Amino acid sequence: MLSCLAFHSSGSLFAGSYDGGVFRSFDNGDLWTPINTGITTKWTLSLVINAAGHVFAGTYDGGVFRSTDNGDHWTPLNEGLTSPHIWSLTINSSGYLFAGTGGGGVYRNIRSTTAANKETNKQNLFSYELMQNYPNPFSPLTTIRYTLPKTEYVTLTIYNLSGQTIETLVSEQQGAGDHDSKWTRERHPSGVYFYKLQAGAFSQTKKLIVQ
Repeated sequence: MLSCLAFHSSGSLFAGSYDGGVFRSFDNGDLWTPINTGITTKWTLSLVINAAGHVFAGTYDGGVFRSTDNGDHWTPLNEGLTSPHIWSLTINSSGYLFAGTGGGGVYRNIRSTTAANKETNKQNLFSYELMQNYPNPFSPLTTIRYTLPKTEYVTLTIYNLSGQTIETLVSEQQGAGDHDSKWTRERHPSGVYFYKLQAGAFSQTKKLIVQ
C-alpha cells in the first residue's frame, strides 16, 4: 500500500509504501524500482525533497533517512530524535526539516539541509568521487558527474559487457572541483554498459543501463 509520493525536479517520481520501503520511477509511474540501500525498515510514511535535490524519508520505526544521490543510497538522520516513528515531514523555505513523530511531538533539525549540502560539497573537493550516472536506466541521454581534489589528466570511457571501449567522453587535463560529462546512446543497443574514470592513480568503474 502506498503512503506518500514526491516529485523530484529532475523528473523522477518517488513513492513510499507501508511494506516495501521506497520506490522510484523515471517514466511517470509506468515502471517502479525499489531503492532501499541503507534504509533499515520497509515502513515509509513520508517523503520530502529540498532545494538541493536531497530526498528525505520518514519511516515508522527507523526514523529519518536522507539520500543525496536521487535515492540510490540512504543514510540515517536521527540525531536528537526521541521517537523513531515519523508520521510526517516538511521542509521550509530556509531548508530546515521538520518531523512529526508518534508520541514525541514535532522536531526540527538544528542545521539547514541546504547549508549542510554546501559544506558537504566543500569536503568533497578534497577527495576523488565518481557519482552514479543520472538518470539510470536512461534513454537517450545521461549525465556522469565526478569530483577531483587536484589537477589531473582525466579519461572517462564507456565499455560494453565484453570490456571493449566503445566511446571516450573525456581525455584531457582538468582542474580540481566538480565536473560532468554527458553520454548519448545514439547507435548503441539497449543493455548494460560500464563507465570508468581514470585520474592520476585513481580509478573507479560503475555500471549504467541503456533502455
